[in-house]
Amino acid sequence: MNASEAIALLHPHTLTTSWDRPSARDWARVLGAFPLFSGVSKRRLRKLVRNATFAEFAAGDTIQEGAASLNVILGGSARPVRARATPALGVGDYFGRPIVATQELHVLKLPKRSIPALVFSQLEQQDRRLDRAERDLACGSTSRVECLQDQLRALVAQRQELHEHQADRDELESNRLELASRQRELSQAFIDRHVPDAEREAA
Repeated sequence: MNASEAIALLHPHTLTTSWDRPSARDWARVLGAFPLFSGVSKRRLRKLVRNATFAEFAAGDTIQEGAASLNVILGGSARPVRARATPALGVGDYFGRPIVATQELHVLKLPKRSIPALVFSQLEQQDRRLDRAERDLACGSTSRVECLQDQLRALVAQRQELHEHQADRDELESNRLELASRQRELSQAFIDRHVPDAEREAA
């Protein structure tokens, strides 16, 4: 079953809040046609969709879904609220950040606790590329080194505020991971600036 056939299964009249039709097997075939789920077994996909729910949004709605689910677009299109570097979202794309529906939007919400590790690995890779694109856009004409230094200062200030307000462990850990990521990027930016490409290749 190719992607176009999978989309054909998503005719609006099938987008109901009931699993009576189409079946979990049908929805598993749909997910399997999307690149994000192409490596997941059919059996695992059937188990995954049995725990899923539907959501529908009108054009113009701002959607801020919680972190407990992975949201996959089954029909319609949307755009990120803030990220200008991110392309428009359509059928087969997922989102975990605030978006605005540009057409009537049909979404399949998959509980993250049921998501296979293989899918999470792909999500993390895509999110890293997205974060990098957004940061590069935010830097504008500022050099990457100076931009990353500004971001690090902001993260350090944020960490101090988190401590002052007795933030929970999850918030502090998220800040710590972000700091570590920016520090690695800054180290690479210094290397790119000061070590010629020929020397790096020779090493």
